[in-house]
Amino acid sequence: MLPRLHSQTDVDPLVLRFLKELEQAGFTGDIESQYSSRLAVATDNSVYQQLPQAVVHPRTTQDVSLIG
Repeated sequence: MLPRLHSQTDVDPLVLRFLKELEQAGFTGDIESQYSSRLAVATDNSVYQQLPQAVVHPRTTQDVSLIG
């Protein structure tokens, strides 16, 4: 039997704080913490599934620097 994703709808407050600080620092890309967005990227082309706390799409190289 394949493992199932647990429907963890809550995002860790520490992650939410990081995302807010990222926006305040000038991040121009997309930041998503909705369950549907996280579920969409929870699988790859294998049987493994891992639900992320957030999905971040940098728009510029500066955005990539802000994440790191």
